[in-house]
Amino acid sequence: MPLPSRIMTLKDKIKDNVFEAPDQDGAEYLLTLSELAFLSGTTPDTIRELIDADLVVPRATSPELLFRVETVLAVRRIMRMHRQLDIGFDSMSAVFELLERIEDLERRIGELEKK
Repeated sequence: MPLPSRIMTLKDKIKDNVFEAPDQDGAEYLLTLSELAFLSGTTPDTIRELIDADLVVPRATSPELLFRVETVLAVRRIMRMHRQLDIGFDSMSAVFELLERIEDLERRIGELEKK
């Protein structure tokens, strides 16, 4: 069964882990649970696990779960870390906090080196 053109358009826009938003006249482009799972290379059940672990936050929950397109990149990153580093979803938020702290420290060092 061929993929809907909407999914193919988004798949083409998400390359090298960078999202190039399609023209939407400023409107936010939202994905369903199934679309997010497909574009992320995972399953809807895994996305639900990520929601339960507070790693993914839906943009809307009623009448169905909807996600920002940028969530695809976040899910891909989470799944890569899960596979390559064998980090469980329950521990992932602590890892992200540490990574953010490292990025902040690197930014501060860069600012100090410029002085």
